Amino acid sequence: MYWNVNLRCARTQDEKLALEPCFLAVLLRLMTFLVPSLHHLQASDRDIASRFSRMTSVIVECNGRHPAVSLEALAFYELLTKYQDLLPPHSGGLKYDENPLLNCIPFLITNLTPDRAIVHPQGDWNRPIGSLSCAHILHATLTVIKELSRSRILVAEWSDLKIVSLLFAALEDSTGSRCFAGETKHRGISAPRETELAMFSESNTEPGILSVVRLLARLELGPSKDSGSFLLRMILLARAVVVGSSDTIDGEDGSEGGGAYTVQQVTWASVQRASLDAEPVFNTASPVRWQVKIAVVQMATIALHALSRRSNEIDDSSSFNPNVAKTQCLEECRKANANKSPMPQSRLALHIEILVSMTCVAATSTVDQTELRMLQECAMPLLSKIIKCFGPIPDPDQPGTSVLHDHIPQISSCIKSALAAPDENEEAASCRLFMAGCEVLRSFLRAQLSTEIGVLKRVIRPALPSSDDVPPFDFAASTPTPGGEPSKGKTLNLRSSLLLKIGKLWTIGNIPIDNPDIMSMLKPDKEELGIHSALLAIDGARLLLASNLSLCGSAIAAPNNEISCISGFLYRHLDDIDDFVKGSMAEKWAACASNAVSLLSDSIESETQKQAEIETLLKKVVRLMFLGLRDAIALRDGETSKHGTPVWASSVDSIEITSNCLKGMGELLAKPCILALEDQWIEEVGFAMTQISEYFLLPALSIDRNGSSLVEVEIVEMSCIFLKSMTSNPNLEVTNDSSFLLPLLRPLECLETKSVDLNDKQAAMIISTCLLSIAKIICKSTTPKELVQAMLSLAFATCGKEIPQMVANASQVLLNECLKHDSITLKEQSILACKMATARNFSNWSVIVQASEGVAAKQSLDIIRGVLVDSAQSDQQVEAVVAIREVLQKNQTPSRLIGRVFCSVGAEILAAFQMYGTLAVPKESHPKRTTVCADCMKIVLSALQQLASDDAMSDEDIACFLVATFLAFIPVVRFNGLPNHPPPQGQLSDPDVGRLCAQAMVHVARITPAPFKTSVTLMPEQDRAVLEFSVRAEMSGYANAAAQAPVKKKLNLKSFKK
Repeated sequence: MYWNVNLRCARTQDEKLALEPCFLAVLLRLMTFLVPSLHHLQASDRDIASRFSRMTSVIVECNGRHPAVSLEALAFYELLTKYQDLLPPHSGGLKYDENPLLNCIPFLITNLTPDRAIVHPQGDWNRPIGSLSCAHILHATLTVIKELSRSRILVAEWSDLKIVSLLFAALEDSTGSRCFAGETKHRGISAPRETELAMFSESNTEPGILSVVRLLARLELGPSKDSGSFLLRMILLARAVVVGSSDTIDGEDGSEGGGAYTVQQVTWASVQRASLDAEPVFNTASPVRWQVKIAVVQMATIALHALSRRSNEIDDSSSFNPNVAKTQCLEECRKANANKSPMPQSRLALHIEILVSMTCVAATSTVDQTELRMLQECAMPLLSKIIKCFGPIPDPDQPGTSVLHDHIPQISSCIKSALAAPDENEEAASCRLFMAGCEVLRSFLRAQLSTEIGVLKRVIRPALPSSDDVPPFDFAASTPTPGGEPSKGKTLNLRSSLLLKIGKLWTIGNIPIDNPDIMSMLKPDKEELGIHSALLAIDGARLLLASNLSLCGSAIAAPNNEISCISGFLYRHLDDIDDFVKGSMAEKWAACASNAVSLLSDSIESETQKQAEIETLLKKVVRLMFLGLRDAIALRDGETSKHGTPVWASSVDSIEITSNCLKGMGELLAKPCILALEDQWIEEVGFAMTQISEYFLLPALSIDRNGSSLVEVEIVEMSCIFLKSMTSNPNLEVTNDSSFLLPLLRPLECLETKSVDLNDKQAAMIISTCLLSIAKIICKSTTPKELVQAMLSLAFATCGKEIPQMVANASQVLLNECLKHDSITLKEQSILACKMATARNFSNWSVIVQASEGVAAKQSLDIIRGVLVDSAQSDQQVEAVVAIREVLQKNQTPSRLIGRVFCSVGAEILAAFQMYGTLAVPKESHPKRTTVCADCMKIVLSALQQLASDDAMSDEDIACFLVATFLAFIPVVRFNGLPNHPPPQGQLSDPDVGRLCAQAMVHVARITPAPFKTSVTLMPEQDRAVLEFSVRAEMSGYANAAAQAPVKKKLNLKSFKK
């Protein structure tokens, strides 16, 4: 009886324990069902949603190990994420402790944590929690993380990046659970049947983990104010996973030390922290599998791209410029040491070496002498991004080189390895790797990392097409037939072989074709290269249009059913190519079209045998470029979208298409022979120019814009090149009603109204291009007078010290062309010169003086003389001297301009030289002595060269000029002295100024020896002595005047004998 009672009690307890998880699961299901209707109860209980969230947290804490409870809790959190308006708002934006929803983060971390301690579980109740517990729980956990990220909740920052590390650990765990070594030989011996079935289950969680990782990198890292530090931590985490955990860096012993913070300690601490972040991955498996390395490399690429978008000016960004990064980090270390605050954050620019090393390791990775092509392919975009971000940054230790200069051998080795992949095995992965290598090669060439011909030849040679790649094309026999049969015997690997030809033809447009050493390696004829490029562009465009897509890859509302892509010029049937080939053809069609226009221009001019066929190809290609630009603008304007496009077309970049179309249209305008093939192309160019001005140039000039990406800069550059090519076309005639004029004048209107920020590089580039383009138009005889007058006023208004040099130079070019126009008379030029001299606008005054060889400057030179002798206005005095020096140096002797200018202001120039050389000016003007003396000396020597080259001048005339010049030099030498001689006036003397006079005397003695001797005899005796002393000192190299004491002889004791 006693045993029966105890047994009954035990059964009751077991039933209670078994029913508790079921009851809690039902309760969670009920709360999940009620969540969408809770807004009806908020009037009576506004905290009901928060109470539900806390109840779920308590249930998970007590019974979270049960699968049913876990799934229901995750379903509740997923739904509550979509109804966050039911929760009370948290203050500060980043204080997550006030948000009840974020109580699920520890639960998510627990579900992601792999636990591989129990290899042979005894039953379902003994299975570990975490990513091995249940595939459904892991999928649900990933879904909740995804929903939290989409709702702009910074899961990675709240968990201190632990969730990202655990995602990679879960990926490693999931990848390793698919199979295990020796399973074919030891099936059922090393593990129970249940474990083996679990390991070989069909549920695959790897794509879900990868998608969540990419989503975290794209969505989470932008809104946070500390996103830059988290981006850096993600990149360093990727480095730790790829190359393994590292304790020290070069030059560090691995100890933080108790002293003051330094830049080296900050750099070492960030790497050490990344190693700690990677510990969950290494605890799961070491070494890490290549699938996980692919994921971390992709994350690093996304993070680096996000960092570059956050930096509007990469050159001055602390994330990419090592000099700026060291300066800022050093200042923060100083403040932290003074305030005893925590260690400051590191910068990516301080980790360039390990970043490049990590990328190159991934780009050349192998396992047991087997190339990991997929990992190498994923590393190529990261390497290309590194080159784009760090390539333009100058090296502070090696002027004239990039910060990546020391890493050129590593980078070039990776490029050559990728380009040589098809030589070993022409499989799909090798062909894709070759295409990725071509992308990195373009970045390498654009960044101009190396100008050595040997290096360029080594990296370019594998990417150049051979004669077999571009055989002579038979237009009659190779026309595509709609509905052709697939090629027999084609394998899956050979379906990607067309990538090699696409990559090589695309590379032709990226190499420096004007370099004879590079072009000597190119074996095929330029005509065949142009033909195949045009055919590839047509095939790619037809593939997009036949798939109901625009030429930018966006879906179109009215598909064209008349276009077929079943067969093409370069493929027999659509089934013969895979999606990677389709995507590459769709991406590169615009670049190949631009290459075709450039390569086939010579064939049109030389009238070859295939001229008719080439003209037909060019007409099709040019039409495609105009249509491609319109589609890009329609996509930019929101008329079309990329929603619902095929997977192979998702990689088509509308910005890249736009840039290449603009480049090709620029090539079209630069080749009048091609532009003359169709009469309507002039109208198309005018319409394209209007669209470029409206959609590209004017938005870039807006002051209130939030910065632009690197790709937008490329569009602006190509638009500027297009404008210059258009205005340089000799067949272009501009009138008052011309459609080409308004798109150029609208950006200049922003300049006139001062609604543009010229400190922005893009804005300065656009304005200077428009000014130069208008200047080219004014050069033509058909330019209307009203346009010249308007541009003349604009050029005068565009002046000031705050204007960038690029815009100032373009404004002076425009002013010069306006003054040369027939509508501007000499009298008007003289009036303008006087106005500019009176307004002290010496830069525009110098342009007016040069326009008429100094004739129009006769009256204005009287004003300039008054400025040169007025030492009270030292700034204006210096500017006047600089302007005169620039005017004289821009003209070659003999020149009437030099004679007229120096004849008017020569005496004042010598007087200014003597005043500043002897410091006979106000004290605040003393720092300008060196600048004024140097410019005055250049003016005097230009005048001397003018006299020496004039046959009408005799030696006596030149000697008289030299006497006046030397009499101005002698007081300066007496005041400043010469090098290695005692300074006559102490600290006020500058021996360099004295040496400047001595060098000028020696120079005069060498180029005009006879007048020099005559002038010496005409000088007073004391001045002549100073002149001779200065010349001897300069010719002797300024030997030390102090006499050296004689060397004492040493006593030689060995010479004494007994």
